[in-house]
Amino acid sequence: MEFSVSILTIVFIGGISAALPLIFILNVAYWGIRTANTALMAILIHLCFMSVLMLLIVESWGGGHPAFLALFDMQLCHGPLLYFYAKALMEPNFRWRRGLLLHLLPAAAGAAIWLLQLPLTENDWLLGPCAADEGCNLYWRARFLHKASYAISMVTYAMLAFSLLGPYRRYIKKSHSDIEGQSLVWLQVFLFFFLFSGIYSVGVELGGVLWGQWANAQLSASIGNAAFVILTMLLVMYGIRQPSAVQEEKEASSTSQAGGVKDDDDKKIWQDLLTLMEGDKPYLENGLKITKLAQLMQVSVHDLSKTINVCAGQNFYDFINKYRIDEAVHLLGDTSKQYLSVTDIAYQSGFNSSSTFFGHFKKRLQLTPRQYRVQRAEEQSAFPAAEQ
Repeated sequence: MEFSVSILTIVFIGGISAALPLIFILNVAYWGIRTANTALMAILIHLCFMSVLMLLIVESWGGGHPAFLALFDMQLCHGPLLYFYAKALMEPNFRWRRGLLLHLLPAAAGAAIWLLQLPLTENDWLLGPCAADEGCNLYWRARFLHKASYAISMVTYAMLAFSLLGPYRRYIKKSHSDIEGQSLVWLQVFLFFFLFSGIYSVGVELGGVLWGQWANAQLSASIGNAAFVILTMLLVMYGIRQPSAVQEEKEASSTSQAGGVKDDDDKKIWQDLLTLMEGDKPYLENGLKITKLAQLMQVSVHDLSKTINVCAGQNFYDFINKYRIDEAVHLLGDTSKQYLSVTDIAYQSGFNSSSTFFGHFKKRLQLTPRQYRVQRAEEQSAFPAAEQ
């Protein structure tokens, strides 16, 4: 027991020590999205607060009065803060509004309910049932509702954050030809872990109620608290380095909004675009953005994006990568380029990720690049004259 307690203490103190300088850095940071950085600061402050509470309990430094446990209902703030960060990162028009405070009301309500439960008695109708007497004390049963609420909150807000990923990825495809650095796969992974931890916590609490596994529930709670600190710190470390794709697209749109494009202008922009794509091949530039293409054509981002949507029936991302696949198909079928590896061809075609290249190629031709190269070589050897 002493060993496990010391490990928890190290985790909590380490979390606080790492969080404090990060709070200062985020407070003065000039990069990224300011609203997202503010959300990260709120998450770190919440982490420090909860870590201090856990230290007081684990090391028996204080907090012996039952009313002290009301502060633990501030755990219910974690889900909303995580959701706020996801919205700030993925929604271009996100703003801090007073209405968002409503998401934090369950934490205050939980604390108030706990204070109303005191002093605890066996007749309290909010007590969790207990299938076995061993290890099932009054305080643990009384906290069942509060801990289950936290787990449900984490599941709910993680799912809400998940729901933002699809619209966000469609949004950035309007302005980026490569989205690997902005697709937020890392956030998706963290949301999965937070979702899993919530579901697991619900199962642990139900295990205590239905089968009397309260000792296991206490051990799981300790592990869960340590995991909460570690996962939150990792989330912040990744979040600090996340580039601001939404902000870039928003600024480009706001500074280049023009009046509606007339049909004649629309056709002219489209023809000029096709000429540029066939002649200068701007799609070969890794990480090409619509802002760069609009500058080359001397048109607004808004008008160019609308033209691509209307005339090509595609977003900017799919439009550019179609040209890149066409270039790759040409290079793979060129016998004079056999010395190039498939990865080399991917980069020469404008892709900055071989995995993205493979995905687009397989979707377009129903073959992998290597299969296509072999197939073309066989066709050329079978009909050499026709290929001349």
